[in-house]
Amino acid sequence: MRVAFLILSHKRPAQLLRLLNTLRSQLPDSPIVVHHDVHGEELPGGLIESVDNVHLLASGKRIIWGDHSLAEVYCWSLAWMFERLEFDWVVLLSAQDYPIKPLDGLADHLAMNNADAVFQAVPIGQFSRVFSRVRARNRYYYQYRPAAADGQGILPGRLRGFIHRRLGGSVVALNLIQPLFQIYRRPDGMPYRFGWRARHVPYDANWPCWKGSSWFALSRKALEYALDYMTDHPEYVSYCSRTVHSDESMVATIVCNSPNLQVAHRDVTYTRWTKVKSGHPDIFQAADLQHLIGVPQYFARKFDIDKDSRILDELDEFIKQGASRRAFLSRGRPHGLSRDPGPAKSFMWLEATFAVRPNGGIQYRAARIAIARRAAMPTSWRSWKVASLTSGHHDVVAVRADDVSVRADDVSVRARCAPVARTAELSWRTPRRLAGLCGPGSTVVAIDKRAARPASCLARIASSAV
Repeated sequence: MRVAFLILSHKRPAQLLRLLNTLRSQLPDSPIVVHHDVHGEELPGGLIESVDNVHLLASGKRIIWGDHSLAEVYCWSLAWMFERLEFDWVVLLSAQDYPIKPLDGLADHLAMNNADAVFQAVPIGQFSRVFSRVRARNRYYYQYRPAAADGQGILPGRLRGFIHRRLGGSVVALNLIQPLFQIYRRPDGMPYRFGWRARHVPYDANWPCWKGSSWFALSRKALEYALDYMTDHPEYVSYCSRTVHSDESMVATIVCNSPNLQVAHRDVTYTRWTKVKSGHPDIFQAADLQHLIGVPQYFARKFDIDKDSRILDELDEFIKQGASRRAFLSRGRPHGLSRDPGPAKSFMWLEATFAVRPNGGIQYRAARIAIARRAAMPTSWRSWKVASLTSGHHDVVAVRADDVSVRADDVSVRARCAPVARTAELSWRTPRRLAGLCGPGSTVVAIDKRAARPASCLARIASSAV
């Protein structure tokens, strides 16, 4: 299968060129199309031509964050690709994305389970949190005035920031007490968007509104269906153009509601959000290498060559070698990258015992703790209250299979904790295999300290063991 790429770019030409060279070295026959925002940083002459089989598009339209311009630009570019290029799949990327593993298995990964599209999206009515459902309806059930042409509005930046800080609570209250209009708050002091409740919406129980990621992959079949639908239903495109963040809904709703398309609901690119309210994902750095190599996606975002180019050097080496993750991380690494994922001065060992109830449930019985200078099993322990297990500067719990013992009336779980930076995006609900931390067979659970604690991890592991 032939995978094509559409890359949206507006700045950092050197980083764009690096992405193009990596894609071309991995997939020599893949068509690559770059849409560059001419209102952003200018591309040096000959930059695109230096890489084979790369096409440069420029619609002339300024791309504004949260505005319909992003969806408009990528739909226009996808239509151009469909008419002129031969491919089986197309992957939408930004110029700040980067491969995090060899791409020889990308095509099979996309088409896994006979998928026609890869879209991380859900119907907005199925969000588990009430706030998320309300927020999504405010985006897509209201019709908003167009964003300012420059994305900045008429107020000076400092005055906008003052209004955001001082009047934010009043805006939220005003939106809650009446359903007729909404003032949509955007991050980073960006101008508010004003919208009125739509009298007629294109969604119903049989054709719900979906919200998902802006970055996705479509087979040629799915792309043809989406383009035909938008051509046959211009009123739907017009409606979406007056919503907020239509790039996260317009195409997702078309594709995911199709009865003839098989959609795989998973992310194409891995993104980490530790400050969701900022509207910007984390920028990965060299310290994140081990974590990135362990995720299932083939791409991640964001990277910034001006802040840390070392992570791209490390990924390039890993991709070129095509090495397994364990073999790669066990070698001596440049830049001081060690096999252990953090500058741990000591390790904390936990052991919790849970009584097994007749109905199969568990109940906490006792716990003990030990501090060891090395990762070896400690020789001395002391009793500890379960509440104290929540303390601490250790945000990764590693549990080996042979450290879970199940007896007739109780189960005990022994775990080693080690401090690892920037793991807040994971939680005890998302276990990862990290061979570099405790060796083969270790299940490592990274804890989001706002959502779970080591005691919760041990209880969950004990429950699964029973």
